[in-house]
Amino acid sequence: MKTLYVDIESAPAVVAAFSLWKPVIGIDNILEHPYILGVSYRWDTMKKAKWIGWNPTSGEDNYRAMLQEVHQLLDEADVLVHFNGVSFDTKFIKGELLVHGFAPPSPFRQVDLYLEIKKHSRLISKKLQYVSRRLLGDQKVPHQGITLWLDCMRGNQKALADMARYGKKDTDLLVPLYEIIRPWMN
Repeated sequence: MKTLYVDIESAPAVVAAFSLWKPVIGIDNILEHPYILGVSYRWDTMKKAKWIGWNPTSGEDNYRAMLQEVHQLLDEADVLVHFNGVSFDTKFIKGELLVHGFAPPSPFRQVDLYLEIKKHSRLISKKLQYVSRRLLGDQKVPHQGITLWLDCMRGNQKALADMARYGKKDTDLLVPLYEIIRPWMN
């Protein structure tokens, strides 16, 4: 069985609003749809995560090429391990593949460590940062908040490199977390 650990980083939607207080944002207010900035992944045989990223200033063809690589990864995987991936990462990836005309990847099983933590514990927070600190004594890469995502959307090379480092660390945290949580799983 081939196990793939995966995490995505996505750009937010860009929308138009008349107010910051209780904004009403309809679908016609969407100026730019959310998209994938990059995917970090690690096969169970790898020592460190890798990054497949996209520079938003590089064009749609390069985005499709990134999606093609991600599709190939999913196609090869028997098991996908992620954190909150059932409701976010996997659906986001599949949605982008659908929009861009890809066929569905081969079926795979999913192990969502967020759902497993939620099912088997009453930790005060279920966020990856908290869970990693409590169970591993390790943590996510610190960043400057939404500014990092906005700079990535502008094609800033340093921000894109920081995002890759951030995403890869998230994926590398999944491996030891899975080892700790696995005995608790059915």
